Amino acid sequence: VPLGVTPTDGGVAPAPGGEANVCADAGQRCTDASSGMDGDWSCGCVPPEVGAAPAGPAACVLDECVAHNDTCALAAPAGSQRCVDPDTAPAAAGDWYCECVAGGEKAAQAAVAVCPVDECATRCGQCAFDGATTPCAAVGQDCVDVAPTSSSL
Repeated sequence: VPLGVTPTDGGVAPAPGGEANVCADAGQRCTDASSGMDGDWSCGCVPPEVGAAPAGPAACVLDECVAHNDTCALAAPAGSQRCVDPDTAPAAAGDWYCECVAGGEKAAQAAVAVCPVDECATRCGQCAFDGATTPCAAVGQDCVDVAPTSSSL
């Protein structure tokens, strides 16, 4: 086994022909599917990156939304935001953000967004008498949401 390389995924270390160095030089793991066959080695990305390639370095992907999706999905109100990772290249780590499902603002990098929420539309509409008239309108009043953000619910 070449120095600093350990077999992974149940395979054995590659033949001492430099394959392990090709993977290690790329910061990846080397796997040899079988010790009896030449040329069946591959490089694999180290988690949390994903990707593998036969006989050479893999193009690794780091989708930060896999790790941070709950941060967005559980932001108040639940389901109002989604995670976006605009560049899944490992070198672009930290560029994910949450954005409002219904449009509006996206957050600063690596943070939840402040989504507009019109409570007159969402709450008065839930109490509507006939689907068109809100409780406010039924008594001759207008509904006004003075702070239409998710943080003012």
